Amino acid sequence: MENRPIQAIIKRDAVRHNISLIKKLSGGVNVFGVVKADGYGHGLSRIYSGLSDLDGLAVIEMEAAAYLRSQDAKRPIL
Repeated sequence: MENRPIQAIIKRDAVRHNISLIKKLSGGVNVFGVVKADGYGHGLSRIYSGLSDLDGLAVIEMEAAAYLRSQDAKRPIL
């Protein structure tokens, strides 16, 4: 299998826009973001600012939960 260079570009403004649309269409329910594998391998700290409009976050690793809690003491973390 040959190596192919792959690059993922995550635009935090686009993430914020998508979250805004989801919240608008959700009928007022809480919207949580599922953040796994260190922001899907892109680094949780790099994607975190794009998730500011979510009502809470869900993670699987305790390290990720601890990092998120250090950044945001108010939102629920599952």
